[in-house]
Amino acid sequence: MDSSIIERLSIFEIAPELSNQVIDALEQSTEHIKSQNDDRAYKLNITKIEGELARLTDAFLSGLISEDDFKNRKTNYELRKLELSKTYENRQSAHDRLQNAYRFFEHIQSLCQTYISANHSEKRQMLRSAFSNISLDRKNVVVEPKDWLSSPL
Repeated sequence: MDSSIIERLSIFEIAPELSNQVIDALEQSTEHIKSQNDDRAYKLNITKIEGELARLTDAFLSGLISEDDFKNRKTNYELRKLELSKTYENRQSAHDRLQNAYRFFEHIQSLCQTYISANHSEKRQMLRSAFSNISLDRKNVVVEPKDWLSSPL
């Protein structure tokens, strides 16, 4: 049975050189995502807007600005905050997808070797991670691969 599974796993293996090329291409195309300074800047700007909203409310309650002016400014601040929050969340989501892709290519490079050297419980976990459905058809192992890039490994 192990030889059948190893044969199925070998179908999915990718040469390390090819995997490294794909990872390099991913890094180049997503260079803007990985900058932690940009993430801090988004968080800082969101915090700044929250402070501005608090000061704006104080100014309104103190009678320093009119209700119309307050509503207009508040709407502008909230829209800007929403825009920054969405952009930040999109960057985080893209970063998470990139991390999933990295893990995918790390695992796919040595699938058979990892399986051979694993103990029974590790093999079981690997099979659950690699395949969504495993069954036997007489003496043949029938497998359906999981969509690794959409689910965390």
